[in-house]
Amino acid sequence: MNQFSAQFLNMWTNDNVWQQIENQINKTHESFVAHFLDLHPNTSNEELRLIMLTMLRFNPMAISICLGYKSQNVVYAMKSKLKKKLGINCSIEEYIQTIEHKNK
Repeated sequence: MNQFSAQFLNMWTNDNVWQQIENQINKTHESFVAHFLDLHPNTSNEELRLIMLTMLRFNPMAISICLGYKSQNVVYAMKSKLKKKLGINCSIEEYIQTIEHKNK
């Protein structure tokens, strides 16, 4: 089981995997990632990964596993910090939906 866990966690550190996720989101959600980055060009890779996983409806525990955090509390803190950075009052999930609807 340890070997599987190591391989699973290693997968999420592979930039190619993240590029595939981004490509799939852009394909199925009308260039969402590109549009998001146009709106927020100072978004870090880690923040963008959080956005993508949230968009895919991963829960905080799943996001913490994918991003290599020891606790889902880190995800909550990141979302709070990102909301301030983006200057939004709604949740990250609601903001993603707003961008999706404007992008259609």
